[in-house]
Amino acid sequence: NISDTIIIIAKETNNNINYSIYLYTNNKLIEVSKLEYKDYNYEDLFINQKHNILNTWKIENKIQTNKLNREICAIKYYNLKELKEIKNKIKNISLIREMKLKNISYKINKYEVYYYGNKKILSQLFYLNKINYLLDNNNCSINLK
Repeated sequence: NISDTIIIIAKETNNNINYSIYLYTNNKLIEVSKLEYKDYNYEDLFINQKHNILNTWKIENKIQTNKLNREICAIKYYNLKELKEIKNKIKNISLIREMKLKNISYKINKYEVYYYGNKKILSQLFYLNKINYLLDNNNCSINLK
């Protein structure tokens, strides 16, 4: 099951390297850009195209960065080490802007989670980071898998 893939086709013609960069997302193949270089310079290519690829992905997945969404989430944990691991994994999710601690209780802390985009993409990113994210009747629950 391929969800999102970057495809780069390189073709050498007349002592130049022509690159065609595509993004496969939502069962569609989208052209991101076409470039020409004098030689193979992958580091420069990836650094220069990262922004274009991310912006194309955001547009196709309807990620907006001008509206901030908010959820109240209960983070359930077994011990402080596990809580720290959960919070570190959440910090790796680029859509999440910040988390504010609202309530502390035994093995459950409540946070205000501010994020960009929609809940479906957020849920997928939690899954990729090995975090269970359950939203039921506007109650959010987070714990390690």
